[in-house]
Amino acid sequence: MGFLVLKKIIFISVALMLASCTQPILLKYYNTNGPGIRQYGITNERMFFHDVLLGDSLELVWQNETTGSFGNFSPIIVNNYLIVSDLAGTVTVFDRITGLKIGFNDFDGEIGVTPIVSDNKLFLPINNFREHTSQIINFDFTNSKILSKSTLKGNCVNEIIKTDDAFYILTDKGSLHKFNLVGYEIGMLETKILTQSNPAAKGNRIYWGNQEGEIVCADLEKLEIIYRKKVGKPFEAGVTIKDNYGFIGNAAGNVVCFNLDNGDILWTSDLHSKIKSDLAYDDNSVYVPTVSGLFFSLDISDGDINYEIDTKGVLNATPLIFRDNLILPDLNQHLYVINKTNGTIIQSIEFERRVKMTPVLFDDLIYAGADRGQVYAFKFPGEKL
Repeated sequence: MGFLVLKKIIFISVALMLASCTQPILLKYYNTNGPGIRQYGITNERMFFHDVLLGDSLELVWQNETTGSFGNFSPIIVNNYLIVSDLAGTVTVFDRITGLKIGFNDFDGEIGVTPIVSDNKLFLPINNFREHTSQIINFDFTNSKILSKSTLKGNCVNEIIKTDDAFYILTDKGSLHKFNLVGYEIGMLETKILTQSNPAAKGNRIYWGNQEGEIVCADLEKLEIIYRKKVGKPFEAGVTIKDNYGFIGNAAGNVVCFNLDNGDILWTSDLHSKIKSDLAYDDNSVYVPTVSGLFFSLDISDGDINYEIDTKGVLNATPLIFRDNLILPDLNQHLYVINKTNGTIIQSIEFERRVKMTPVLFDDLIYAGADRGQVYAFKFPGEKL
């Protein structure tokens, strides 16, 4: 097993911080049609699989930092810009290839989920936990200007859904809010049930779990409930979608596969360990991190356990899956490269702080993050996108 310690990368990180500027975000030459990752999970179905070879190791390219720490959300990418939000309410832009800090803006509150990008606009949900409200900010990052603000009751703790002409925010109060791409609210659906579950969407439908142990499906256009199915214990994990099936884990350690059409349960797998992260999958398996440190691979057709490994850590971020191996963040200051077929840990990277961010791949670099705003870019020996 490979072992790498990232204690103090003095030459890389200090040089980047000294060279980095402190100006506000002002991306004048941004190409709105350029490549990128503009929302959490790449698509509304929440896709964490890449059909390329990872290889057996990660190698650090650069390290830099933001102001605050991270949740289990992920960065977004537009052109060659890496945009990272944090729990201190700061949005920081890096050159994604060199790690140079290009600019940052501070907002009053906490950013607890991944923002979304539409054209030259960044839509930011800013939480005020003292008042239990959220502000939805429409920020023009080509002019460093706030275009609009909307206030919601409840906090935005669930990842955003974006369609061609709207975006949707599901608050912890169980209210689904629809916004146009100018940033104004144009509709709402209330369920009045505590909700801490990242929604997923396919076509005209959105799916999530709630604290009553229900799977909820709603119509995105009509903002009406299509079905609510009581499954079991509370859900704190989000939904991921493959074809016509949804996958979600609950607080009791049950993984549920359900039919998107009607919510019927196709199979369940009882892993006896609390699940808080979204699940990842490929064509053959579903990959399940648990907060007790156990990591499972399940047969996607029936939920049978392929293997389990004990990391002796805390797993509450979603793994990144490749054709050969996978990358697994561990709150216990590790990032693992794992053989996805048999569960063998190939490389263990140790950090000074807790690893929290859900990693992303873009072109030939993988981006990850740890506590106190530490941002890392890694290269890998496998084939590139």
